[in-house]
Amino acid sequence: MPFSHPLATQSPVDLQDEHPLTEQHHKEACDIHNIMARYDATGLLEHVNQHQGTYGDFTSAPDLLEAHRAIQETQEMFDSLPSKMRREFGDDPVNYIEFMQNPSNYDQIVDMGLDASHLPTPAPEPKTKATPAATPETPSDGDS
Repeated sequence: MPFSHPLATQSPVDLQDEHPLTEQHHKEACDIHNIMARYDATGLLEHVNQHQGTYGDFTSAPDLLEAHRAIQETQEMFDSLPSKMRREFGDDPVNYIEFMQNPSNYDQIVDMGLDASHLPTPAPEPKTKATPAATPETPSDGDS
């Protein structure tokens, strides 16, 4: 008994006349032989020329995984807010974080029912002593 399979009877698809989905105009620029030939001629890699190095002390910066986790936690925290509140921040967690980190927004944060414990408590406004209003002197009974 011969083996039959439903796909075995279908004819192959011919893609010879189809336009490729990849961007072919990058072909020459991405060819390693062309890249190395330009390097041999100039002594420089074009990528380095286009994207200059960034130098600095990044020892305290989080690694990539920690940064992704922080972004994910921030997005989840923002998504847990009511939709009306998210709209107030333009549905953008960056606007929310900037607002929440600004100490001058302390009172607004508390009024919104959000936790402001990460900010320093604002100093109470100094109370001004009320000075009694100057009252005109009334003449006494014997001064007439």
